Amino acid sequence: ATVLSFFAIIMGGPLLLLGASVTALAWGTWRHVASMAVATLVLALHPMPDPRKLCTSRFTICLYKYFTYRWLWVDDCREKNEADMDVGWIGAGAPHGVFPIANVLCMPSINAFTRKRAL
Repeated sequence: ATVLSFFAIIMGGPLLLLGASVTALAWGTWRHVASMAVATLVLALHPMPDPRKLCTSRFTICLYKYFTYRWLWVDDCREKNEADMDVGWIGAGAPHGVFPIANVLCMPSINAFTRKRAL
């Protein structure tokens, strides 16, 4: 139920905000338009939590477990990996399904389980 609630907010929240904004512009009063503008600004400009804490939060770990997210390493050599700590690298996730959850989970998992940082 928690995962479904998460996706309802992630995928439904922006659509709800867009629909409410269009409705306020078309049929609302100036007060409705102003309240939608304030809500949009608050959501866009509020401070984000520390990303390092988000990557290893209990909820994010539950997402990894729920979707049985796994890593695949090619030519993984621990000495080379530690020597190339400042060198950038590319991770690829093939899209799959309507909402490619693997691509969404790849960034926090890189930041959570390696010392290299993905933006």
